[in-house]
Amino acid sequence: MNVPFRANSTQGLSNENLPTAATYVLVDNTTNQWLYQPDAQRFIAPYAMNVSMPLAGVGGANMQVAAPPGVTQPAPIAGQQYLATFSDTAPGGYPYTSQMNVDITNGQVDATITGGTVDATITGTANVNITNATLDATITNATLDVNSTLVHKIINGIVLGDTVFPNSAWTELGWGGAPLAAFYLQQVNISTPISIGFAMGPGGGPYTPFFFTGKLQQYIPFVFAMPAGLAIPGNTVIGVFNYGTAPVEIMYAFYPAL
Repeated sequence: MNVPFRANSTQGLSNENLPTAATYVLVDNTTNQWLYQPDAQRFIAPYAMNVSMPLAGVGGANMQVAAPPGVTQPAPIAGQQYLATFSDTAPGGYPYTSQMNVDITNGQVDATITGGTVDATITGTANVNITNATLDATITNATLDVNSTLVHKIINGIVLGDTVFPNSAWTELGWGGAPLAAFYLQQVNISTPISIGFAMGPGGGPYTPFFFTGKLQQYIPFVFAMPAGLAIPGNTVIGVFNYGTAPVEIMYAFYPAL
């Protein structure tokens, strides 16, 4: 069973009829609105694509147009729609998961992980402070920095985070070794537009710029599709430069090419 529901960005789904119980939902949120799946108890970010969530055998299709607590929902854009497909079999997509599997060589991982156990093979030096966390990783000649000021998670190759970037300085986000399809940004604490620059290079620089925006406005999502086939080489980080006059908090997601 695969039952798709397409709805406008102001319209939710309320116990819509399903022929059999659904155990998964796959969401393509091609809108600027936050969505909330009440049965999975998960928020879906604006413009998040191919997101799959397990369900406990629900008999009706539900979806709400709602933002997380403390986040202001932007004004909807007329004509935008989202697609939610309910299924009784596991779909593809980027699933929500509590497990992180990472294979990094000469790279850096910055993460906050909660719940479970640690199962790791590390070659080199590791300074780790983990509480009630699951870390399943193979790391060679790498720096593992947990509970740092830079906080992000890696879920099936997607780098997700909410970080304060200092002004007039570079902040490094680990990546390396995979084509990058797109990234999503939303700044949340400064009312004036902020200019942000992106570059790639070895840890500590020098960097090669590949993107710049002066249009990062408070609560307005920004999505940038990378040129086809652009690869971020191994042993490489993505550097973010805040050209503003004050630190800026940014929610971000980096999507690998499928």
